[in-house]
Amino acid sequence: MEMIDKYTYRIQWSDDDEAYLASCLEFPSLMTHGETQAEALEEMNNVLSFVLVDLSQKGKQAPKPIKDRKFKGNISLRLPPETHEDLAYIATEQDLSLNQCITTIIEKNLYANTIMDSVKEAGRPYEDRSIVVVTSCFWFLLVCQFVQTTSSSSESFFPASGIKRTPP
Repeated sequence: MEMIDKYTYRIQWSDDDEAYLASCLEFPSLMTHGETQAEALEEMNNVLSFVLVDLSQKGKQAPKPIKDRKFKGNISLRLPPETHEDLAYIATEQDLSLNQCITTIIEKNLYANTIMDSVKEAGRPYEDRSIVVVTSCFWFLLVCQFVQTTSSSSESFFPASGIKRTPP
């Protein structure tokens, strides 16, 4: 199996471009398009072939395919002290360790397309920054995305834990 066949691809329709867009997770700056999914993927393979040859000629290493990477199961995460405190409250309210709490939140939101989908699925409004930061633990790891949304409610809702609390 060639290296190019081990990479992770995403193909999606773009209304704006009126074409299928192909991207490769290991090369986030690359994107191609085509009239069909197959055409978009073929274009991505052509671009990646060129990039891999270029990297090799310059003596640089290509990114390792995600499926070939070894994961230990632990991460170091930096967050604001206020968020750490909020997570500690949630964990305590749920009788969980902080690690179990964060793991549960990430796993609950893992398959949501966006943070907003996760919140809409829970069907609850929220106001303070806690929900955004807690759910973005997952998104930070995958896409370094941070989204903040507010409502007029004075309560916050943490969809992964089901906890509803009024901010201090």
